[in-house]
Amino acid sequence: MARACMLLDEGGSLRVSIPNEGSFCWKLGWMLTTGLEFRLRYGLDYGTLMRHEHVNTADEVEEVLKYFFQNVKAAYFGINKRIAFYRYYECTQPREVGPPSFFGRVKSRK
Repeated sequence: MARACMLLDEGGSLRVSIPNEGSFCWKLGWMLTTGLEFRLRYGLDYGTLMRHEHVNTADEVEEVLKYFFQNVKAAYFGINKRIAFYRYYECTQPREVGPPSFFGRVKSRK
């Protein structure tokens, strides 16, 4: 994320869409679609795969975005933050956080 901040053009924005991992809607959604198909086809628990593939919750991702960017706007595909399937973020005004030597190397590659 730090590298993305440093490579962003002046006035640019980082825009990301992520599954609302950690929410009831997201879990129910995959359990009734892909999870069900996976169990019927292979006889295996799709939840095991999801625990390894989706290691961060949407709240954790949001926390990281707010750490690295001064301005973070969010929109939700659902009723609100807790009752949604996906989240969309538009992040602007990156912060310079972390070791200065790291940021010096990143800036020189721009």
